[in-house]
Order: sequence, then structure tokens, then C-alpha cells
Amino acid sequence: FSVGLDVLNATNNKQNSDDPDGEFFVWLGQAQYVRRIDPLGIEFLGGLTLQIANDSLFALEQFAVGGRYSVRGYWENYLVRDNAFLFNLESRIPMFPDFFGPKVSVALAPFIDVGRSWEAKRNTPDPQTLASIGTGIRLSFFNRAHASLYWGQQLNHVQDPPDGGVQDQGIHWEFVLDIL
Repeated sequence: FSVGLDVLNATNNKQNSDDPDGEFFVWLGQAQYVRRIDPLGIEFLGGLTLQIANDSLFALEQFAVGGRYSVRGYWENYLVRDNAFLFNLESRIPMFPDFFGPKVSVALAPFIDVGRSWEAKRNTPDPQTLASIGTGIRLSFFNRAHASLYWGQQLNHVQDPPDGGVQDQGIHWEFVLDIL
């Protein structure tokens, strides 16, 4: 839960009743499911996220849809709105389990992502829904580092910013090194 209070009129906005002010109530709920099927080592991951707000929110409290951690294949934070629903389903299929030895693993990761967002009090512009399917490859090294490369195909076309970066092609990548 997140509750905004009208304290000292610090965020009092009287010009337009639909504009955000300091008084709001937000509920964010998440559910995740992970299942590993032995002896194949295939993992299934599912996630649901729902944010409901009773009033217009400042950007800090809004929910971002699009990008690596929500709907892959779209720009990061493509939609930023008061309310949102997010569904993710991914499987991780080990590839070449004995080829690299026990310290290195490679997995193929097909996925489906769907996100929908809308404003609490203002008119919500299109698009409201983003959906994608795609695949990724995940590498783990010595339990200290991992890398992932995902490609997502947009299922509904949206206007991309004219930048020409790899996000325009639906590509998201990450490298993490745990040093401590």
C-alpha cells in the first residue's frame, strides 16, 4: 500500500481536479510462480502484477510498462500510468548441459509478456495494451556472473522514438557480475 497525505499543503494542486496532488491511495499486488521439472532441468516462471490507484499519481508512484522487466520488445517505460496489469510467462530450457561443465550453463528462454495500463481520472491515450512474444538466451558463469540477451516481437505496433537504437529492434541485454 502507498498512501499520500495532504501535509502542509506541499503538493496541493487546485488548478485542475484531475492533476495529481498529495492525496492518493495505491495498492500494488504481485504473484510469482516458479517450477523446475527434473531431470530435464526445464524451469517455468510466471508472474502477475496489478497496481490500482484511486486518484491521479505523480510520476514517482506511477507504474511503467514496457522494456526488459515488464513487456520485452518495447522501449523501457513506454507507458507510465496510474494503474496497470502485467502478465509474464517464461520457460528456461537448458542447452548443452554437459558441454561446458558444471560451472557454466546456457539456457534458451522463450516468453510471452502482456501489459495494460490506464489513468485513474484522466483520459487514457492509446495504446493501452502492449504484448510481445520472443526468446532469449541466458548464460551463467561460476555462480558469479550471468548474461542475458532477449529479443521480443511486438504483437501490436506502436510509435517508436526515432532513435534507431537496439530497443527499436526489440533487443534487451544485461550482464551482471557478483563480486561480493
